[in-house]
Amino acid sequence: MRSPTSRPRPAARVAVLALALVLAACAGSSAGSPAPSSVPTPDASGAPQTAEPSPQTSGSGALCPLNGLPIADRAVASRPPLLVQIDNDPVARPASNLTRADIVIEAPVELDMTRFSAIFLCQPTLGLTGPLRSARYYNIDLWRQLHLLTTYFGASNGAVARFSAVGMPGVNGALPDWPWFQRVAGRIAPHNLYADIEAFRDSFGRMAALDRLEGRAGAMRPPFVVAPTARLHGGRPVSSVEIQTSSTWQFGWRWDASLGFWQRQDGGVPTTDVASGSSVTAATVVVQTIKEQAVPGDPDPGGNPRRLQLLVGNGAATLYADGQAISLRWSRASASDTTHWTYMDGTPLVLRPGVIWWEIVPTTASVSEG
Repeated sequence: MRSPTSRPRPAARVAVLALALVLAACAGSSAGSPAPSSVPTPDASGAPQTAEPSPQTSGSGALCPLNGLPIADRAVASRPPLLVQIDNDPVARPASNLTRADIVIEAPVELDMTRFSAIFLCQPTLGLTGPLRSARYYNIDLWRQLHLLTTYFGASNGAVARFSAVGMPGVNGALPDWPWFQRVAGRIAPHNLYADIEAFRDSFGRMAALDRLEGRAGAMRPPFVVAPTARLHGGRPVSSVEIQTSSTWQFGWRWDASLGFWQRQDGGVPTTDVASGSSVTAATVVVQTIKEQAVPGDPDPGGNPRRLQLLVGNGAATLYADGQAISLRWSRASASDTTHWTYMDGTPLVLRPGVIWWEIVPTTASVSEG
């Protein structure tokens, strides 16, 4: 496995990341979607990846700007972050390298299914990552507020036209320009397209076209403030949260008090990562409730309307941390702004360090707590 690149980044990016760290340091199941398959994902050499490496210890004193976890090499925080569209169709499970993402965003797509947008910055990936799938309209909102380089495989004609109209930079694996994408045996198309994220990272500074896209993405803006000294407001005790977007699509999280993590489940079955061989867990889960609109004139191949998530405005949210559910509010004044998260009394939200899952959930979905 390649080691992460440590190429120095432009001063503007480094300054923004340094500011984020300073602010963070100073801030006070039931049946549903089918269970995962057991098909392993091969790495770049064709061999399955099933073992997680020993955790790295940090002697640098540096923290990941996305989730506040220690990182061994300070230069890692200055490399380009990638937002990767990962498949969540039942036949695509288990995915590879979800546990290596610093933050994972899950959002609805057609038929009330969901798709992952995994943000990779501070951890090395193991073998190939994926399966990759197409980008959606909400990727524009994610880019505008987070300034991340979107990595995906194709998109609808309507989405591509809108990406171009707003100037959203992205690496589309469906184009022949990029050499890090490949289809693997043992998976059916279109759920068999993977990317070598480490080779991708190594190409920054060596491919002018890639560097131009990265420059257009802008300086990263982390979606949450994180600090080791954060004190969460009190909430109601919960052992589980279930999210149901349709009669056939249900997923959620169960609190493991012995480990201090939420464990992801699909249809009552623990979600696993085939690359690391471990369960998918999170220290923090943030559920954001939003409104949706159908996109006219751009149905999927089955005739189902594509969705436009309304991520500008305000609404309700819930923080799940430490076995508690804590009510929040979210607000985003314009498309160029980031989302602001507050407690019900208006106090800004500051999270404790750890992997974060951000669930974007339509108002038509049901969210139940156990």
